[in-house]
Amino acid sequence: MGLRTSLAFNVTPLLLRAALGVTFVWAGWGKVMVDAPFEPAQAAALANMGVSGAVSQARSATGAPRNAQNGARAPETRPPERTPERPPERTTQPAPDAPQQPLPEPPDAVRAAAESDSHRVVLVRQEAEEAPVAAARTYRAEDFDGPIELRGLYNLSLLLVAVSDRGPDKVTLWPEALAKDGWPVRMAWAAGLTELIAGALVFIGFLTRFSALSLAGVMFVAMWLTQIGPNIGADGAFLGVLPALNNFAPSAWQTLLWQFVLAMAALGVFFSGPGCLSLDRFVFGPAHRAPPPVGAGASKPRQA
Repeated sequence: MGLRTSLAFNVTPLLLRAALGVTFVWAGWGKVMVDAPFEPAQAAALANMGVSGAVSQARSATGAPRNAQNGARAPETRPPERTPERPPERTTQPAPDAPQQPLPEPPDAVRAAAESDSHRVVLVRQEAEEAPVAAARTYRAEDFDGPIELRGLYNLSLLLVAVSDRGPDKVTLWPEALAKDGWPVRMAWAAGLTELIAGALVFIGFLTRFSALSLAGVMFVAMWLTQIGPNIGADGAFLGVLPALNNFAPSAWQTLLWQFVLAMAALGVFFSGPGCLSLDRFVFGPAHRAPPPVGAGASKPRQA
């Protein structure tokens, strides 16, 4: 294998891995580890999805004020419970002068029945009353005092809900079944963790092909939800699917082109492999061996 061929097979994947790893670790860290501000309407939508951070920062159902220092709810004051006093028990004692008469002896049949039932245990099942199930609370923007801070990945949850219901005249960009019952939150966490973990794996070259393919999938979904899908059938769309932007304005096209370049670079690493400077090479060995030189296996002609 010549020098140029060796550089093409080993150095090129290394450069692509470095670019992809740095970019996706930065993007995933910003989604998973860094908080972003959310307006009260957005906070209410996230609270209705079951995001615990938004629920904990909402007002109580009775509108109780918050503690100014830590944002906790002010403790509710309740009047002390008073235990009702039991009336004194009345004991009936026989008059001192009244003679006590002995009780009459029970009949033999009653005495025999009492003795036979003295060791019998009777179990009485008492039906427990079912407690009424409280209805789930629906949060509104008025339940929040102002913008709140949550993980940045929850912007993806709001995006999935928005693109799942765009009206009957527009293309549905996301399945409605995956836009309710907590699925937007799960998908947002999956996307953020994929960018962070797969980006780190691509950078060090471990499980490189699988990680690169997952990053390419994340980028294709991002292009569909933010650039291509919303412009299908839109007035003035370029080629019918691309946003109507100024053709030579870099700031207008930077998001779409950035997503496209990252997706193509991830696919390039998927098809080319991690290269020699990777953990995959040390753990799993070389992916392929160099072919033998031409004529190495040819038999020599016999001499007469």
